This record gives sequence, structure tokens and C-alpha cells, in this order.
Amino acid sequence: MKLIIKFIFTILFVLFSSSVFGQQYSISGEVIDEQGEPISYATVLLLKSVVKSLDTSSGFVEPIGTITDEKGFFEFNELKEWGYSLNVSFIGYKTESKTVQLFKNENFDIVLKEAAESLGEVQLTYKKPTLKKEADRLIFNVANTALIEGTILQVLKSTPGILVLESGITIKGSEPAVYINNKKVQITSRELMQLLESSSANSIKSIEVITNPSAKYDADSGTVVNIVMSKNLISGYRGSVFANYTQGVFPRHNVGTSHFFKNQKTRFNLNYSYTNNKINRDGVNVVNYLDNDNAVEEIWKSTINRNTWS
Repeated sequence: MKLIIKFIFTILFVLFSSSVFGQQYSISGEVIDEQGEPISYATVLLLKSVVKSLDTSSGFVEPIGTITDEKGFFEFNELKEWGYSLNVSFIGYKTESKTVQLFKNENFDIVLKEAAESLGEVQLTYKKPTLKKEADRLIFNVANTALIEGTILQVLKSTPGILVLESGITIKGSEPAVYINNKKVQITSRELMQLLESSSANSIKSIEVITNPSAKYDADSGTVVNIVMSKNLISGYRGSVFANYTQGVFPRHNVGTSHFFKNQKTRFNLNYSYTNNKINRDGVNVVNYLDNDNAVEEIWKSTINRNTWS
């Protein structure tokens, strides 16, 4: 009976500790313009400080991001008590930043101001990008605009509904299938980022953000980015070989190769990778039970040592 009571006490203590030390909060709000109108498809990045202080000299880790909905609303959930920086941007507007010391749920409005030198003020040379919404997609027309003076990756960063981080391209929190002129790009994510960053955008007509793709698209994630160009971007051969090695308790390594060839009549794609992992997990859990004088009466100790191969 005594052991049962102690077991129940232990469970209650763990649950209480989780509720106290594992408290999570949210940051939400609405992005609006100076007239109070909501801004849809704005990019919202949340950067977590390396330390809890908002001292900018501490540096930041890679952000998490989201896109505002049609009412301009955004929300980040399951956030720990910490210092954060919130950055909001949209084409034609100045980027707004806000620092947040999070110790409770926060909700606020972010007002974006029109850029002093917006794209609309260079109409003698360029047109202003337009955004068209259809039932299954957003079409961001950039032909003959100032955006085509950069790279394709820069255009994607400015495209409403698309979030571009160092780790890759995301739409609604998942990696989209990327098409060029309605043909799927069969290269790895890393190669795709390198290709887009090194390719000029002067042949782009529009970017289609397809959130409800039809059967003609092979989209496991449920979203598609279709880059419409006046000429095909990819032709000829592209290939790579990679290897990684990590030394922990046991060594781990992986090697692989990727090859892609395309011309007007033929498309060939080959990917191969091999991974050898052996992971050691060693853990000790100790629970002390005290008597009425707060002296240790019993100690429960469990040790786990496990090796996993894959």
C-alpha cells in the first residue's frame, strides 16, 4: 500500500512539474495597412533569441514562419517563455519588426506602411506586380517588373504565400512540389535552392502558388509552386555527390549521388543514398522519497542503455 501511495505521488509530481515548467504560450495578431485594411498573404517570421534576453548582440537561430490568411491573421502556438523578434513583410511595404518578451499569450496588430520607393513609382520603366486569386491558386505576375532584375529565389521570397528560409521553400508549413512551366523539377531540395539562387529571373512571367492542385500535379505535400517562364530554365546535365560523417559514441555516415539530364525530348533522373547509423542512448532516472523529517527514505533508480542500428 505504501508503494502504491508513493507511485501515485510520483505521477502527480511529474504532472505538476510539466504544467509548471512546460508552460507554453502563443503570439497572434492581424497585419493591416495604414487605412486599417487587412493584408493577406504577408510573410511573418518569428526569430528566437539564443538567450532569453532581447539583447540583439546575442544572435538568433533560424526563424519559423507563417503567412497571413485572407483576413490578415497570423498565429504561432506552443512557444516557450523567451525573447522573440517578429518580422512582417509584404511586397510594396516596409518591413516591420517587433520584439516580444513572452511570458503570456500575446495578441497585437502590425501596421505596414507603404514603401517610400514602391514599385509603382517607377512606372516609366517597370509595371507593378499584380496578384490574382483563383479557386485553386494565387498568380503573382512579375513580367516586366523590377523584380525580374534579381534572381528567381529573390522573386520567390517576394511572392505572397511562399516562405523561403535557409532550410528550403515552404507553403503552409510543408515543402511544396516545384514545377517549371508545368513540368516537375526532379532535383534535390539543396540543388533546387542553388539553382534558383544562381538563375536570373528575367524570363519569369509569373509565379503560381497552387494550394489545391489537380490530378495532373504530383504533389505529395498538397501544394505546388509553378514557375511560368518564357523559356525553360533547366536543360542539359546536372549532378552531385555528397557524404557526411558524424562521430558520437559510435560513428555515423551517409553517402549519396544525384543525377539529372533533360533536353527537348528526354528527361532522366537518378538518386541514390546509403546511410549507416548506430546510435547509443544512455539515461539515468532517480527519484528520492523523503520521510517526515525530509530525510531520504528510499531511492528509485533506473538506468537505460540502448543501441539502435539502422
